Amino acid sequence: MSNIIVLHGTPGSGKTTHASKFKELYPTEVEHISIGNRLRSIQSGGVKSRFKSNIDKQAETLAQSAPINHEIVNGVIFEFIEQCPSIASILVDGYPRFLDQLPLFFKSMDIQKNNYLGIINLFISKSTCVERLTGRGKRPGEKNVTEDFALWRFNEYQTHTIPTIAQLGTNSNMIDIDAEPSIDVVWAAFFNSAQQLFFTHK
Repeated sequence: MSNIIVLHGTPGSGKTTHASKFKELYPTEVEHISIGNRLRSIQSGGVKSRFKSNIDKQAETLAQSAPINHEIVNGVIFEFIEQCPSIASILVDGYPRFLDQLPLFFKSMDIQKNNYLGIINLFISKSTCVERLTGRGKRPGEKNVTEDFALWRFNEYQTHTIPTIAQLGTNSNMIDIDAEPSIDVVWAAFFNSAQQLFFTHK
């Protein structure tokens, strides 16, 4: 059984950066999975997965950062969790993104007897989102980050992910973090929030 925190944030808010840093501080106690990075690593062959052939069939969709089959994404997440030490606490970064992924997510949580601790949500404005996404260039496996693409990412997040976050926060712990300030300020808020959820539970 694992303790799980869902991590979400506006594109460009730094959620993966902060989650990776938190994992580095607690290498034996905390695991971190970024669904986008995991899917691209499986596709490239860097990570072995029983879902590789399914992901390869949707390579073009993945390259566009468009949603792929929910069962595949859910399978990749819980395949990773199965491989983690049973005592690990896990940051699930960027999933579930859509309301119709929630039943699969909670069903798999029940099957594995995992414990959902809550959600951390980092938020930034549309203008900051566009500025950060276009400024950081191209990610491996993604198309070039143009202003139009950054706006599409932001609008997808607003339309689909924010309602999902609201549902994930129902009757559970939910911590919102303003990710507009300096990276050090945001990191301090993230660190305190993750510690609060993971370690006060223990």
